[in-house]
Amino acid sequence: MDSIKEAFIINFYSHKLHVEDTCNLQYPSDGMMRLCEDIYSCLLNVECEEIIRVIKKIGLIFEISHGDVPQFSNFEDCVYKVPLLVKDCGIEDLTFTQLGYMLRTKPRKVSADMKYGENQSKTAAQMGLCSIINARIYPSYLGVGFCNLDKESQMNLLPKLILFIPYIFNQYVTNAKFEDINDSVSFLSLSTQKRRLTNIWSLINQVNKVLPYELQIIRY
Repeated sequence: MDSIKEAFIINFYSHKLHVEDTCNLQYPSDGMMRLCEDIYSCLLNVECEEIIRVIKKIGLIFEISHGDVPQFSNFEDCVYKVPLLVKDCGIEDLTFTQLGYMLRTKPRKVSADMKYGENQSKTAAQMGLCSIINARIYPSYLGVGFCNLDKESQMNLLPKLILFIPYIFNQYVTNAKFEDINDSVSFLSLSTQKRRLTNIWSLINQVNKVLPYELQIIRY
């Protein structure tokens, strides 16, 4: 990998490019949109294995709090539906409840809509695919760019965007083991740990699928 591409990957995964920031759909920044195109072009032309070997050089570990541990019910909603709905719904200052209602497959309580919308959008935001400010959801530059890609490209990018999640990034950078994953959520209640660990391993497994064995995080 050449030094320019390597620097690009380091800056992206260090969250220094700010492409996860809110995109004003009426007046989008041409420079930011071009930057997203360049990011996706770069990521589509490198293997996940190469990315992990590069980010291990950074020496960066994100500080993780309760809200940074991924939690979702339907990952496909987070990736494919949330950024598209946020971009196309025409609602400014979209609430968790409104998004949850849009994502309904069957009737449910308003409180359930709110929780569903919150969890799916927060996971999307951790991947850079939308922006959340003061409990309101907005399009992000990275999310708008993602919606403009074909499905094959989106699927190629999926494990690479999972690595953009600070919690998941930390696990691969530190060569986490099974017990490290469990310890990393020990500050949560036991019932919450169980739910979050299910989500965490779902994400890790998607990254593992495209990695050689020596870079995988193995669940014993």
